[in-house]
Amino acid sequence: MINNSKIQKKQEGFILFICLVFLMVITILGIAAMENSIQQERMSGGYRSVDVAFQEAEAELRGRESEIEDTFSANRVYEADTSDCVSETAEQWANRQPTASTWTQRIDLCDGTSSLAMGRSQTLETDQRYRVISLNQTGTGPQNRGARVVLETIYIP
Repeated sequence: MINNSKIQKKQEGFILFICLVFLMVITILGIAAMENSIQQERMSGGYRSVDVAFQEAEAELRGRESEIEDTFSANRVYEADTSDCVSETAEQWANRQPTASTWTQRIDLCDGTSSLAMGRSQTLETDQRYRVISLNQTGTGPQNRGARVVLETIYIP
């Protein structure tokens, strides 16, 4: 017959080893889950920055359109930032701007040689046409982890 006390003495340290390995596996899984959670939080913060910048740029754009409409309703012509037929893209304009801003260009005066020229309307009560560009940026700073949004619209009062 085998002596039970000899078997127990041989197995006394083995359970400790199994517990330590199990604890290491759980620790590694916990660290991996924590890093994944931090990465997801950063991504959702980035989405939020883009959304906030978009909403603020759109609010500025709609505000400028409202100013044009109010001026038109008073039977006046809105004084745009420029009436030149400069046909730079919204991105080119935005790259020259250091901060958030809105810019208006009257484009109905452009002749057929400009890429901004538009045909005259037979049904609208006005031929005034405005190009409105709005730039907004969030999170500017040393880390520059924000978003930059440029919106452009053609507005006819």
